[in-house]
Amino acid sequence: MARLLSIAQPHFSWITALTPVHLEGMRNMATIVEEKLLLAAATRETGQVWMTAEVASQSEGMEAQWLARSEIISMQSGGETQPRILRAQPGAYELDLPTLGVISLPLEATHEATQVAIAARMALAFGVPPAELTQRLCNLPRP
Repeated sequence: MARLLSIAQPHFSWITALTPVHLEGMRNMATIVEEKLLLAAATRETGQVWMTAEVASQSEGMEAQWLARSEIISMQSGGETQPRILRAQPGAYELDLPTLGVISLPLEATHEATQVAIAARMALAFGVPPAELTQRLCNLPRP
């Protein structure tokens, strides 16, 4: 990660997950967490970092000034500013997304719903109009 970050410093970062999927290239989970969080740490101070609550919880105890400019998405906490899963049926998820309202999507798993919620937050932050984003989401094809 450090080599890639030496080429370009990101304005925006999205850390999707910290899982054992990369173990073949790294020694252990601690190394995976450290490498992925380098991306957040390298994000410009004027930028934004998006991540799930699970990712944020794995950064506890680290020196993380970037957390102040992070938006942490939690599908479990609910509340007016957090997305919620209203129905979790494979192939037919129903999400309540802040600013967009309730949307039915052809998702297969909860982690996909979390990724959609973060992608929607990012799209809104980048200026995609809510009505256009809602239309795009509602027209997602079934996998």
